[in-house]
Amino acid sequence: MNSTWFNAYLAENTPGIEWGDKEREIASSLLFDIAEANGGGVFADSELPAEAARRHAVERADEAVRRRMNGYAQNVRRQVPQFFFSETVAEMDGALTALHRWRAKLNLNTASMEELEALPAIGDVLAQRIVAHRNRYGAFESVEQLKAVKGIDDGITAEIADRIFIMPGQFHAQYLSDELMALAADPSLANYTALLLAGGRFGMGMNTCAEPSACLLSELASIRDDVRQNKFASHRHLPMPRSSRIGELAALRQRAQELGAGAIRGDNAQAGLLFDSAYFTFTRELLRKARKSIKIIMFYMHFDNRGEDTPGDQLVQEVLAAQKRGVPVQVILDRDRRGDVFKSRIINDNALKALRAAQAEVFFEERNRATHTKLVIVDDFHVILGSHNWTTGSLQDYDDTSIYVASKQLAEDYAINFDARFDVLKNAA
Repeated sequence: MNSTWFNAYLAENTPGIEWGDKEREIASSLLFDIAEANGGGVFADSELPAEAARRHAVERADEAVRRRMNGYAQNVRRQVPQFFFSETVAEMDGALTALHRWRAKLNLNTASMEELEALPAIGDVLAQRIVAHRNRYGAFESVEQLKAVKGIDDGITAEIADRIFIMPGQFHAQYLSDELMALAADPSLANYTALLLAGGRFGMGMNTCAEPSACLLSELASIRDDVRQNKFASHRHLPMPRSSRIGELAALRQRAQELGAGAIRGDNAQAGLLFDSAYFTFTRELLRKARKSIKIIMFYMHFDNRGEDTPGDQLVQEVLAAQKRGVPVQVILDRDRRGDVFKSRIINDNALKALRAAQAEVFFEERNRATHTKLVIVDDFHVILGSHNWTTGSLQDYDDTSIYVASKQLAEDYAINFDARFDVLKNAA
């Protein structure tokens, strides 16, 4: 691994920044340090092409950078929740329940004619009248004032009320800049760079930066220091990933590309993303409708059962209800080693006990394996996989994303791996 591996990544993700030779060298060196501290090095137990090693190192650096950017995106979403709405993405045959995602609302006082036309029940005529009313009488002070526009009644107002907003007095326009919204939607280094170039800043002691390039260098140095303090946190018990494993991942990518060009986008499967809290409602409905089987691998499955009705408790209760009505349930939960910082053994203990009391088949993973997977397979057809844990933070507060795929073939592929691992744990019990 060497710092020149990160030059292309830097050029691609910092558009608009005019790096000097010295600055570029420093930035690439910082990315090298970030990758090294975040598992970017490789233990050579097999021959690995240089390009595969470079790609692995860049991915490890990008993962750490996005972790920081994601924190900024979360702050934006917490600050301006009233500026987003939940929209049904698709009603899919065989999916059992609808998919949803969050989208940005329209500012009624700044929306363009084309944006207004795209609203439900608002065509070109009403859009023209809204803009004309805005030009003549000034900004709308409430959504209800829309009814002063000829042709807009209570029904139309109710239909679009959750898709538009009036800027509250305590906010300023720059808080909803295009650059800030882009970062909230995709917390990447490229979008962060665009925000810096537009004059935006976050904390971390960077408000005194004279130039965006200086801010980026300060940010990268801060990320490096943070990752070094938590070295290999994402590679528990592994001092360095093996080159054979990197090669396996490369083969898996190739397989994913083949699936993407074929079955996953064909008639045999349907898929959709589950953003943030949409995962909870979707998964709960899916578990309620399970009839044949439920297979789960989960890093964190928090279950208090104290009557607080937390999202995690509700999902576990649905699994218990499925077991009670005769649906075979099999679960694998992570268990870290004593003294580790993850506390998965403690967090998952109540869920394990409750599931065993209900006669479900559930096992802790071996202590020397980090089971970070979050997988749900229902009825050998429905697959949910992503970053959501079954905890209140993940299901309510954090920025998590999972994918749902309705595919018999994909479910079978995952079930083969699940069953093999489950049998090992069952035989060792």
